[in-house]
Amino acid sequence: MTVLDLGCGTGYFTLEAARLLNNNGKVIAADVQQGMLDILKQKLKNSELEGIVEIHKCQDNSLNLSEKVDFILAFYAFHEMKYIDNIISDLARIVKPETKVFIAEQKIHVSKKRFNTIIAKMENSGFEICERPSISLSRAAIMKLKPTHTT
Repeated sequence: MTVLDLGCGTGYFTLEAARLLNNNGKVIAADVQQGMLDILKQKLKNSELEGIVEIHKCQDNSLNLSEKVDFILAFYAFHEMKYIDNIISDLARIVKPETKVFIAEQKIHVSKKRFNTIIAKMENSGFEICERPSISLSRAAIMKLKPTHTT
């Protein structure tokens, strides 16, 4: 399994996702901020997870990824993106038909209207909501490609 931790920051979820994989896959830890990636790299140094996590620097307007992924975690990430439409287009290219995209945004920072705009942009790119998990103090949706959508 290949997991994309989109907007990974210092790797809070990256490390847990890597542990859950139990040496059966990898986590691509992607962020635009080199400083965050450097902190994550230090956390990984000489650890059992170092070979499971691939650190990836994105550009503001592009993920610069071509590898297909099985799961995407975007936890408190979308509201930080300057070129959200470009990033969503990139996501649509790297998902498999069964790939799920977990999106969560903090209620305190992201209004309901802004969250719904993010979801609408995903839907306009061929995704649909398949679950609405309850996450404390957050708005969340799990999305996947619509069955009729081709990448």
